[in-house]
Amino acid sequence: MPDFAYQAVDVAGRRVRGREEAPSPLALTRGLEARGLVVIAVGEAPATAVRVGDTQLARLRTTQRCPQCRAELHYAGDPARLQLALAQRDLALSGGGTAWTLQRRGAAAPQ
Repeated sequence: MPDFAYQAVDVAGRRVRGREEAPSPLALTRGLEARGLVVIAVGEAPATAVRVGDTQLARLRTTQRCPQCRAELHYAGDPARLQLALAQRDLALSGGGTAWTLQRRGAAAPQ
């Protein structure tokens, strides 16, 4: 299911921003309105770019429904540089060989 970013206003008049998965922007808008929000904008959620220097390694998307997704990341270079680039995006890489785990810093490790 796609991941969308939204901006809305709550009943107190405060601006609210968030990200949610939904089948479509219209479905997300209806769901937000059902929760009492007035929707200002809905669009595709931006991905996090992972870079080492000027080289983009990957674009990562986080979703609420996929706490343990698998992805392929092809990187030919120094693993320490990759870990530094990830850390600059609040991401941590652990493991080795063919089994690596990428997670937000401070998040609980997968079981």
